[in-house]
Amino acid sequence: MLEYEPNADIHVLDTHVLDISQHNQVPGATYYKCDISSLSEVEAIFAKCKPKTVFHVASPDPANVQPALFRKVNVTGSHNLLLAAQKIATVKAFIYTCSSSVIHDNYSDLKRACTLSKAEAETSILAANRANGDSSILTASIRVASAFGERDYTTFAKIAANARKGKANMQIGNSQNLYDVTYVSNLVDAHPLAAQGLLRAHGKPLTSPATRVDGEAFFISNDEPILF
Repeated sequence: MLEYEPNADIHVLDTHVLDISQHNQVPGATYYKCDISSLSEVEAIFAKCKPKTVFHVASPDPANVQPALFRKVNVTGSHNLLLAAQKIATVKAFIYTCSSSVIHDNYSDLKRACTLSKAEAETSILAANRANGDSSILTASIRVASAFGERDYTTFAKIAANARKGKANMQIGNSQNLYDVTYVSNLVDAHPLAAQGLLRAHGKPLTSPATRVDGEAFFISNDEPILF
């Protein structure tokens, strides 16, 4: 983020700030311990730092099997961030990190709590775009396809762990299905680019669908599908 905006003040909200080792912290950023499912906690921090741009990237591990946790963080947390952003009146751009899995043509009896909660959160965030006119908050969503890279603890870390246990010799289907992945730096770049688009559009009339960023959802991947 500082590469795009060297003079920006960066404020990070996280539930585990006190547990994060120093090598995971960025010099110059301010860290706050916060549970986004608590509106009062979010409002207190927003009132202190008065953000111009909000990047909502928080979400539980998608492999988690507690539906209530996904609703707490992804639905209630998103709602609270929006309310706090609207109340403080300094926020111009709100970017949500969603998932490509919210759109698919698969039919199954299985209920994916993570995907459902992400879809619900995205719907409310995009609906908040220009809710109070051209000079109100502009929103956008980034639909990422299976992010991986440095400090990845949810995807390839688990694949490697299963391989060490001798569980890499299993196959589902004929291995001819295409699967998209996203290197973390591509995902990171997408966020400030989306923010720049929203900030350019703030206070101006809605543009044509071909050039519009606000109120839109964007799929992000390496554009290099692999066989699965």
